[in-house]
Amino acid sequence: MKKYILLLSLSLTLFSCKGFLDQEPVLKVNEKTVYKDIDGLEKSLTPAYGILASSGWYGSGFILRAELATPNAARSKEKDTGRLKEEYFINYHKDNAPRLWQLAYRAMLPINTIIGKADSYINENSTDADKLRLNSIKAQAYFLRALAYFDLCRLFAWPYNHTADASHLGVPIVTTVQSSENLLTHSQSIARASVKEVYEQIINDLTEAEKLFSPSYKKANVIDPKAEVSLPAIYALLSRVYLYKQEWQKAADYATKVIDYTVDGNKQFRLWNVDELKGGKIFGVDIPSEGEIIFEVYSDKTNSDHPGARDGLSDLASPKGYGDAAATKWLYDIYEQGDIRKTMFVNVGLQPYMGEEQDLWTAKWLGKGLNKEQDPVNTPIFRLSEMYLIRAEAQLHGATVQGHSAADDMKTLAESRNASPLEATLENLYLERAKELAWEGHLWFDLLRTGREMQRGNNKEAHNYLSLTDYRWISPIPAHEMELNNKLIQNENY
Repeated sequence: MKKYILLLSLSLTLFSCKGFLDQEPVLKVNEKTVYKDIDGLEKSLTPAYGILASSGWYGSGFILRAELATPNAARSKEKDTGRLKEEYFINYHKDNAPRLWQLAYRAMLPINTIIGKADSYINENSTDADKLRLNSIKAQAYFLRALAYFDLCRLFAWPYNHTADASHLGVPIVTTVQSSENLLTHSQSIARASVKEVYEQIINDLTEAEKLFSPSYKKANVIDPKAEVSLPAIYALLSRVYLYKQEWQKAADYATKVIDYTVDGNKQFRLWNVDELKGGKIFGVDIPSEGEIIFEVYSDKTNSDHPGARDGLSDLASPKGYGDAAATKWLYDIYEQGDIRKTMFVNVGLQPYMGEEQDLWTAKWLGKGLNKEQDPVNTPIFRLSEMYLIRAEAQLHGATVQGHSAADDMKTLAESRNASPLEATLENLYLERAKELAWEGHLWFDLLRTGREMQRGNNKEAHNYLSLTDYRWISPIPAHEMELNNKLIQNENY
């Protein structure tokens, strides 16, 4: 089936922000000017990276959507400004649906253009350096497209194992670009592919990225190297995709590739130590040079859909800002005394939370300390600790890793956090994921993919309990998109 670029909400042009866009947004520029040479092609990646930091994606919304509807989250009594009610009460409907749908498909314009045009820059005069650079540019586009489809599928579709053959509805697959004359016509509609087809597209894109990307590729004038696609980032996304797909051996194999990744004989990643983790200060580092970060979204004070707005993680999930998104005593209590992660909570006065009866917040999103009014924070997408957890979970499901066991991986992580190693069982593995990845946008999806109900507290009020068949596990497609595309099928009960 021929696939066209979805023209969803293209009237909302790509935002420009310092540190991401230093040229006119792609949708506003003459195509012949933007893509006239390799430099232009490489620069056209910038909007695709930049849109990840939108408040509807990794800037805040996507992360908070996956936290506020779980036992990790409470509505602050001391900092209640009325924000984030729908997310906490799991009260989405088609008119207030998550914005990821529009953002991800908007990002497809530069991504698909790069993939479609890159090969045309190769000719008899091309040097080996030109070919390496073009392949690496193309690999980044494949990675970003795969990440977009993976996040779309996680939010708007049931998990891969919801049906035996994954034939249930996923999201539309868009891989090519219409001519610029038709950009705003909405003339091409496309139906939702199955989840199986979407995962096949994701894996195909990442496999291409893995083949094309050269570790020697270095992009000029990069602010934060960890916010650029790399070979370990490609491995990490493949590992997570295979985890969700329950292909356990492949999940373990790609996690191992990240854990063991070396350059010139030196391992490139290490688990953070207790000094770095104390009080969550490592999450406020502006530009990480080494440690756990494999891939992150870089943010600065203008990194917003609306420059000057306060809609980032450090605004919404920190008492320094609005602070509506508070943490729970339940989360604090699952850490044993001495576990360094227990120090990663603060009270309304930004002092270490010590278990008192008052509101508490995660210390992961306190900001970088660079600005008084708006204090941004980077969003880690892949960390080394997750790779250990993925490999352990995969081994508990039968994967094998030479020289390592699930117990070894769980012990390595626990000891790095000054915590007692737990017996290697799935129940304990899930607990360790909840502790390690809290407030990074994982728990909601972990509960769903592993077939566990969501319950907060001891009651089963509508917003505190979701059975495995509750329709609210997946989000509604925005009403505007349903109006533009008559081939879309809305998710059940929306």
